[in-house]
Amino acid sequence: MSGAERAALLPSLLTVCALAVLLGLGAWQLDRHAEKQGLIAALASRLAGPMLATWDGLPAGEAEFRRATLSGIFLYDHEFRLLARPRGGRPGYHLVAPLRLDDGRIVLVDRGWMPETGGEAARPEGPVAVEGVLRRPPNPGWAGPENRPDAGQWLYIDPAAVARARGLAVEGDYYLMAAPTPHLQGPDGLPRGTAVTPEIRDDHLQYALTWCALALVLAVVYGLWLGRSDSASAQ
Repeated sequence: MSGAERAALLPSLLTVCALAVLLGLGAWQLDRHAEKQGLIAALASRLAGPMLATWDGLPAGEAEFRRATLSGIFLYDHEFRLLARPRGGRPGYHLVAPLRLDDGRIVLVDRGWMPETGGEAARPEGPVAVEGVLRRPPNPGWAGPENRPDAGQWLYIDPAAVARARGLAVEGDYYLMAAPTPHLQGPDGLPRGTAVTPEIRDDHLQYALTWCALALVLAVVYGLWLGRSDSASAQ
């Protein structure tokens, strides 16, 4: 092996490894793009399905993102706030109240957005029908923020924690994200129900193209460098 070949060996190996990593990342993003498109299609199909009155009989998780109307009585003495929910530049929170269903079960209902100051939430008495979308409780992960029930600080819905803190037998499979419903809102339209259609971003195709473009740039730069090295060794 000549000196020039030995000098080009390490850069060549590093380039091959870098190209493998970049192309692998591009392929991974393409897979994520396909998965995300499948999820978007599945959610659209669920939202277009019939209105549910219960999720009984459905496989675990199959009721999420399905439209539902739940009937019961709000337990306002156990409602709480989901903090840090700004909207349109205004600080605010989401108001969550337990709903005792006609069959006795208790389901948490995210009634919607409230401003931090000003405005008053409507609290209709007696039986009500609440329309919205069923959601599964989030999993914040090991590095996510934590609720502090003892201090009344809630950052996400956790039915098990609510059950312990309030002494209620709260349903843990789903909660209801309420849609804007005039008969459940006050004169100021509060609380403002959230959008029933989830927004799912799919930037994976853009990321895949970026990784592949970087791989192409690296290959071109390596080719130019290798050509100059060959020219220099030939002189």
